Amino acid sequence: MLANILNELSEDKSIFRIEALPILNAPLNIENITYNKKNLSEKRQLGAFYTPKPVAESLVKWAIREQDDIVLEPSFGGCGFLQASFFRFKEIGNDHPDENIFGCDIDPSAFHHLHELFGAVNIKDRFLLGDFLSLHEDSFSAQYFDAVVGNPPYISRHNMSSAQKKLADLLMKNAGEKNGRASLWASFVIHSLAFLRKGGRIAWVLPTALLTSSYAAIIRKIIEKNFKKTICISLGARLFLEEGTEEGTVVLLAEGYQDSSENLPMIIEHAVDVNSLNNVIENWEKNKFQNVILSDRYLFSIIEKPALDAFFYINKSIDVCCFGDVATILIGLVTGANNFFLQNSEALERNKLSIEENEVVPIVSRAKIIPGINNLKSDFDREIKSGAKCYILNVNRDKLTKSQVDYLALFPAIERDSNYTFKHRQIWYKNNDVRIPDAFLPYMNHHGLHLTLNGLKLNCTNTIHRVFFNSEINNKLVAISMLTSFSQLSAEVEARSFGSGALKVEPSEAKRIRIALPRHLDDEQIEDAVNRIDKLLREGAYIEVRNIANELIFGSSPAIKKQLANIEIGLATARKIRRKN
Repeated sequence: MLANILNELSEDKSIFRIEALPILNAPLNIENITYNKKNLSEKRQLGAFYTPKPVAESLVKWAIREQDDIVLEPSFGGCGFLQASFFRFKEIGNDHPDENIFGCDIDPSAFHHLHELFGAVNIKDRFLLGDFLSLHEDSFSAQYFDAVVGNPPYISRHNMSSAQKKLADLLMKNAGEKNGRASLWASFVIHSLAFLRKGGRIAWVLPTALLTSSYAAIIRKIIEKNFKKTICISLGARLFLEEGTEEGTVVLLAEGYQDSSENLPMIIEHAVDVNSLNNVIENWEKNKFQNVILSDRYLFSIIEKPALDAFFYINKSIDVCCFGDVATILIGLVTGANNFFLQNSEALERNKLSIEENEVVPIVSRAKIIPGINNLKSDFDREIKSGAKCYILNVNRDKLTKSQVDYLALFPAIERDSNYTFKHRQIWYKNNDVRIPDAFLPYMNHHGLHLTLNGLKLNCTNTIHRVFFNSEINNKLVAISMLTSFSQLSAEVEARSFGSGALKVEPSEAKRIRIALPRHLDDEQIEDAVNRIDKLLREGAYIEVRNIANELIFGSSPAIKKQLANIEIGLATARKIRRKN
């Protein structure tokens, strides 16, 4: 498969640098390896966030089982997995472990760590400098491996090089993902299978996107289909905080590559912290716990059964639908250069080009401007006084003022011509489509999603989604229903954890959120609930908010209260996992 893919890229092979390093001459010192001290921007460019020692040790202990096993680390970086593999081989009686370890990395500085680890040994055809995705199965002196272990680069599609995109697209297209959305780690996982011998194992440290992203569903299916036994272990601890990123982590283990026609379903477990990871692996190996099969919505595989039963009980109601059935959700305005196009009141006052208030329009530029259900002028005025950038240059009018023309001329021509967003516009500075939404939905929130009705008739930037309701829908009822325990749990299931544990929702995910819209409520009931909820949201009284929404939408019978209480338990579990407490 790989050979065919590389043949398709033959005209681009010159862009890849694959080098087999010669003999390294340095004293052997594996006790105190000095890890790479790259700055954060360099690490993000390379996706280089090095795995903590205890995690690497846990994974190689599971993956390396025999003295003569051959192991590959496709992006060895700071050599954490190589060091753990070295000592694992020593532990099981291999006196020359360096001969059983192979690797690749695109970063030349990674080879300084390798130098310290193996010293004066011949690593030709064993450790290659270059892009792993461009390697053939026979690039190494050992063509097939008993285990592939490691932590692939966490590089988004947007930040991949053109060469990486071409290789990754072909790999993922061959795997069944044709939309070109996958991050680089996904291609590493798929490509690593070409290097495994029958019966081999993989042990990867991966981002939570393995469980939450749409393209990862294909990765999971491929792993499940090709291995006899697989598990995803969601880690409660954030491994890479010291490396400058809050990315959540999932451990993927799989064994018995193409060794059985009766592969077991992929299961999921949760390890509270790094210390419990070993126990989870050991219990899985010994079948000491009841395996939970991983579903397409992974939280459905983790939350308590009574909560799951209650959720699906309510979901069967004739009044329940998807948010996307009653509204269209679009991203906010993408300016391409917020620092240039957005202004605050102080900037307007001191602007040397005399941009006046009538030459800008107010805009919702951050979620703090919309704390409640109602979009109030007092909220907007407060943010203006705080110095927030609440105005956007009004450049969509038929004729620009002289001040606007002069201001636009300040944007550097080189940056303008290279700006990705500007290239996709007929006129580079026209960034406002003047589509005023009915409501706002912040795309990121720590306490759960809520809608803010757009009473001020403003537009928003792309930190916030725009919601356009169907004409016959009661907007206020939808906003209340979104705050029920049922819909809050649905949002946790459909959206994903991001950064320090915020809930991040894309428009495609938001439209799948389940909401209930009962038909028997009158306007007075709805208006009263809106006013009470608006006040409580601003006070951060989220439990009280859900109680009011629950009672209005579902009633107060003992039976429904029991169902909602069970859903609250599941909601608490989902948020604990998201926030990684």
